[in-house]
Amino acid sequence: MKLNDLNPKEQNFIQKIINHHKWFIIPGILILYFSSAILMFVGIVKLYYTILEIYHNINNPKIVDHAVKISANFLSIIEVYILALAFYTFAVSVYKLFIGNSIPGKLEWIIVDNINDLKSHLSKMAVLFLCMMIIQKITEWKDPIGTLYLGVVVTLTSLVLILFSKHLEDIKKH
Repeated sequence: MKLNDLNPKEQNFIQKIINHHKWFIIPGILILYFSSAILMFVGIVKLYYTILEIYHNINNPKIVDHAVKISANFLSIIEVYILALAFYTFAVSVYKLFIGNSIPGKLEWIIVDNINDLKSHLSKMAVLFLCMMIIQKITEWKDPIGTLYLGVVVTLTSLVLILFSKHLEDIKKH
């Protein structure tokens, strides 16, 4: 059934829904934005507890044993901030795509002209997130075989995401 097959009253109703799509998009944008803020707060709390751990173990003769755990904590903090940045970037990109291209503030670095640009940005963020995750697992070094398998999976997934991003950039050029 095509839109032209509907009676004028139904066409008018569907047209109103399509013209007011921003009211369906805004709650999703707000959820993404608040999720980003919550992740930033979680990162701050993790940083606070990591600094406390450093302070309490500064005179400990086994500081080397704690150094690995502390470095894993810092990598975990970076991972949380990368995830928060991905949520924020996604929220701003969805706003630019569906609500309006002019965003208050200086967010010109988020260049999203279509949905393929958004997919490309998200795939790059996913690769960064996966790389941070595998580095964190390597510093923890609890299960070498499990870490190896995880590394292989992360490598293959990253390869697919990079190729996908490259393909989307090639499509944009042509």
